[in-house]
Amino acid sequence: MIMDIDTVGARSIKKIFPQAVTIFVLPPSLDELARRLRGRATDSEEVIKKRLNRAKLELKEIGDFEYFIVNDRFEDAVAQVRAIIEAERRKLARYDVKRVVDLR
Repeated sequence: MIMDIDTVGARSIKKIFPQAVTIFVLPPSLDELARRLRGRATDSEEVIKKRLNRAKLELKEIGDFEYFIVNDRFEDAVAQVRAIIEAERRKLARYDVKRVVDLR
C-alpha cells in the first residue's frame, strides 16, 4: 500500500505499523515548489504561503524517514519509488531465511 501523507501522518502510521517504510519526497528547491504551486493556479497566494511555510517545517523532519526522493522529474521519482519497493521486498530481514532457501 502506498499512502501520500504528511509527516504527522507518517509518524502515526509508524506507531501502528513499525515495519512500514517511509519515503520523504522533496521538491528540487523551495523556489521550485513555489513556482509549481503558483503554476497550478488552484490556490490563493495566502494558501500558497501557508503551504510553503509548512513545507519548511516538514523539511526539518526528514531524519525520521528511511528514504528520500527529490521530485525533480516525475518519471525519475516514480522509478526511484519502484526501486525502493523492490529493495524492501528483497530484504532478508522480512523473511524466514529457511523458507526462502531450502538449506538441506
